[in-house]
Amino acid sequence: MNKQNYLTTDGLLEEGALMLLAANDSTTPAVGSALVLLGMHPEIQEKVYQEISLLTDDTQDLTLECVNKMNYLERVIKETIRIFPSVPFILRKIDEEIELDSYFVPANCEILISISQLHRWPDIWPNPLKFDPDRFLPEEVEKRPRGAYLPFGAGARNCIGIKYAMLSMKVFLAVILKRFRILEAIDYKRVEDIEMDIFLFGIAKKGYRIRVEDRN
Repeated sequence: MNKQNYLTTDGLLEEGALMLLAANDSTTPAVGSALVLLGMHPEIQEKVYQEISLLTDDTQDLTLECVNKMNYLERVIKETIRIFPSVPFILRKIDEEIELDSYFVPANCEILISISQLHRWPDIWPNPLKFDPDRFLPEEVEKRPRGAYLPFGAGARNCIGIKYAMLSMKVFLAVILKRFRILEAIDYKRVEDIEMDIFLFGIAKKGYRIRVEDRN
């Protein structure tokens, strides 16, 4: 078999480090955005808390099994990174000529795909700034065209840390929300108030300051 099909030890370490670093860099703003949004929507926050409470008790640590069962929390995260994708755009090189309606994209052309705009396209996402985790119920997902939701990119060059990123976000939020009630976002009253600085990652200009209350 071709030796090029094998990764060296150094190669494995590099791939693992890339996955962890990329996932951590992208999950930090996503967790911050989720906490801000939950502070704005106490009724959704309460549903998340009830799910966490049902799957854990005061003495039980989070396990992979119970985290995997937190379906509503996962929908909250998916809706968060729809409105505020950690990676707001991706670049791709076109291998062959493409026709898009009346537009013509020549082969070997590099294009920028704006994930932020795609995720707020009103034809696909009605009332796009409304924070509604039920958009990600299975029956709702089935209604949308393929490629309507790309928080981790798509295809052969999508994010290699998807599973790790989703798992880590669920754990972070479950631990925080099990102990603390998010009272409000300090700098924002509405989703429309949150302005983003966009470079490699999308970061809220005023940060993610929140007020919390110990549930105990």
